[in-house]
Amino acid sequence: MKLFFTFVLLAALVSSANATVHTVTAQNTPTHFLPVTVNAVVGDTIRWT
Repeated sequence: MKLFFTFVLLAALVSSANATVHTVTAQNTPTHFLPVTVNAVVGDTIRWT
């Protein structure tokens, strides 16, 4: 049983190691963002500038 939980924990750590930081820039108007769409997944960070 301990081996199973160790494997699950290891798999969770490895899968979260692929996190990405996405930068979204707000232009002159509040409704204009670059890029227009971001495909973020759980664990990613979105940085607003």
